[in-house]
Amino acid sequence: MFTQPYCTQLVVGALEQAIERKLITEEEVTEEILTGFLGGYGRKFYGITDGSNERIVLKKRGEIIQESFTGEGVEVVPFRRGQSTWSVSWK
Repeated sequence: MFTQPYCTQLVVGALEQAIERKLITEEEVTEEILTGFLGGYGRKFYGITDGSNERIVLKKRGEIIQESFTGEGVEVVPFRRGQSTWSVSWK
């Protein structure tokens, strides 16, 4: 799974937009596809195993994307800043 929740939020948001635009159907976005895309495929490709059994929990709770992220002299401004997104937690 990604260490950066923001990546997960982008992926799920992009799938949600694709469904709204009728590019894909809701039925095409299965748990298997989400699990694979958000961690399984990369782990399999790089031969990484995960014994922690941690899971990503996504909820639509009105989370808003930050205006910017700053660290060590660098500021990153997300292209979807200020927009609603999915809440991400680990279980």
